[in-house]
Amino acid sequence: MISTTTVLDLYITFGLIGVFLAGMIAVLYATNRKSESFSDYAVGGRSYGPWFIAMCYTNSWWPGATFTAFFALSVGGALGFYGMVYATLGVTAMYLMANRAWTWGKRFNLTTQPDLLGMRFNSPVV
Repeated sequence: MISTTTVLDLYITFGLIGVFLAGMIAVLYATNRKSESFSDYAVGGRSYGPWFIAMCYTNSWWPGATFTAFFALSVGGALGFYGMVYATLGVTAMYLMANRAWTWGKRFNLTTQPDLLGMRFNSPVV
């Protein structure tokens, strides 16, 4: 049998989730902006610089690396410091590569990674 407190907690939890989702939808509709071209949609009209691109990489890579590998490596002791070095070098490398990728993308109108790789290796198959 489910207690009254548990049912009330469920109502509060799902109610707050519903309010959050409704708020997110309201913000999306309030800030709705039409994309004028595929480039505007895919790469934000090329308005983001290399620092933003490097941070996007970091924000997509860091949680996965943290939750899967670094805790296991930290059990070994000093090997856990590998994570800090790896993160610093990864962000630096992405910053340096993002600048070149952004420049190529703008010059050759590249909007996706397959476009970039196809141009880089001169292969329509890639």
